[in-house]
Amino acid sequence: MCVEKALKKYSASNTARFHMPGHKGKSIDTEEDSFLDYAHDVTEIEGLDLLHNPKGVIKEMLDRIASTYDVHKCYLSTNGSTTALQAAILSATRPHDQIIMSRDCHKSIYNAVILGALTPVYLPIEYDENIKLSCIRDLEAFERVIRENNEAKLVVITYPTYFGLCTDIAKISDIVHRHNKLLLVDEAHGAHLKFSPHLPLSAEETGADIVVQSVHKTLPALTQASLLHIGKEVDEERVESMLSVLLTTSPSYLIMGSIEKAVTYMQREGELKLSENLDIIKERIDQLPYAKKAFKSSEYFKENGVFDFDRTKLLFRTDEFGINGQEVKHLLRKDYGIEMEMATPEYVNGFMTVGDNRQDLERLFDAMDDLLRKHMTRQDEHTTPSEIDNPSIPEQAMSIRDAFYAPKEWIEISEASNHIAGEHIIPYPPGIPLVCMGERITPQIKRMITRYLDSGIEVIGIKNKRVRIVK
Repeated sequence: MCVEKALKKYSASNTARFHMPGHKGKSIDTEEDSFLDYAHDVTEIEGLDLLHNPKGVIKEMLDRIASTYDVHKCYLSTNGSTTALQAAILSATRPHDQIIMSRDCHKSIYNAVILGALTPVYLPIEYDENIKLSCIRDLEAFERVIRENNEAKLVVITYPTYFGLCTDIAKISDIVHRHNKLLLVDEAHGAHLKFSPHLPLSAEETGADIVVQSVHKTLPALTQASLLHIGKEVDEERVESMLSVLLTTSPSYLIMGSIEKAVTYMQREGELKLSENLDIIKERIDQLPYAKKAFKSSEYFKENGVFDFDRTKLLFRTDEFGINGQEVKHLLRKDYGIEMEMATPEYVNGFMTVGDNRQDLERLFDAMDDLLRKHMTRQDEHTTPSEIDNPSIPEQAMSIRDAFYAPKEWIEISEASNHIAGEHIIPYPPGIPLVCMGERITPQIKRMITRYLDSGIEVIGIKNKRVRIVK
């Protein structure tokens, strides 16, 4: 089947979409004002401005978006947040600098470490045995890492997490700035936070110096739509130089236009739509006993020590019913025509956006209640053993960059102990590397990899139970 037919088949299936992109397959255009058209897919011609040197309509758009988010300056990327993050990191560092970063950062940030010949210093990420999720919680340990690495100029964190967990971003911003460093926040899943008083603070509201947002994840924009916001302390010329190196010279006007329309829509309708959807969720969940027990609200996470929680993340904890979340995700697709964003052995994760309405949300919660009622007595053996959740960071035997360029070979996992990893090995979930390129694979990590695979969890960097090592 060709791509076109596969897309048409999915679009015609009437599947309820609780995954990104945030538009959920629905247009925010009126029939009389349809924007997404081949006729609007053009190049940088007279009257349409230049993305790399904007002076006209693109500059006006970026100025309006900067005003909306209340930031000093805004840039956009039609290459997704990968390019925006890498340009930001390379602009704020020099080769061989230290960079302080969360161990759970997106792979694009690890790739920026390679591109910039940087030395990573990792921030503590805690895995909580009760909630079975990870985030930054110990801010004393956080500040200790900042204080002990005085030469580092840049601190990079993820906020919110993929599962909606939020650290105390205001306090983190204060800590970083007290130690005269720049704070870069990968706010890929937080472009919507600014538009609702019922959601956690956005990073830009707390004074983060650089904020990168994947607009397409939570706003009604096309895939690869991304924004890069900077504060006054950031070197604009270096940011623009790095964007000129990394960003395409053939930007999509459809993506750019979708960013503009999405932000304008959120300004006009975002707060109301998000509030309506949050009210629908609260109303519906109280009527459904099984779904209500599985659904984990912000109160649940706050009671378990999480500072705040993004309520647009719809998390159902299915292991409490004896059902693996990955199986629930499959059953929702097969039996109810509902596609969720992600599943772990413990959770199913769906994204709510302004693209959803009452019918969509009731369909999800009704289906979840029915599914749990039917299957709750089943016991699933695929659980995540606690032993593998909090690995220590392995020895850095060589730099990530050197490991990236080194000759490599594939060997059986059973033979991997004491070898140097030639790839990042990342169980997903939780998305925190067990071992990064250049780090030594310990016997404990070897066991962890095997047990993750046996638990049905995808492990990025493993192929056919083989691991790539440095020769």
